[in-house]
Amino acid sequence: MALRDIVAKNLRDHRVRAGLTQEELSKRTRVNIRHISQMENNGLNLTLDTIERLAGGLGVSPSDLLKDADKPLATALKKELAGIEAAIRLLK
Repeated sequence: MALRDIVAKNLRDHRVRAGLTQEELSKRTRVNIRHISQMENNGLNLTLDTIERLAGGLGVSPSDLLKDADKPLATALKKELAGIEAAIRLLK
């Protein structure tokens, strides 16, 4: 699973577990509700600052949004990095 998909799933799961709507999370974090919706549907890249703000609003650590329940975080990041490196090689 791609890191973007992992974050989208974790964001949605933590928000629902916290009993928050997207609108409530938006107010807590000052992240636009449309951005939250797009993030949960894999349509928007997140910055580290946004991940931190969302995690804070959910009462979880940023790493909780990055963890793949099926794989250790390091494995997911290595796979994502390999894909980025491959794309860079194609551009050269």
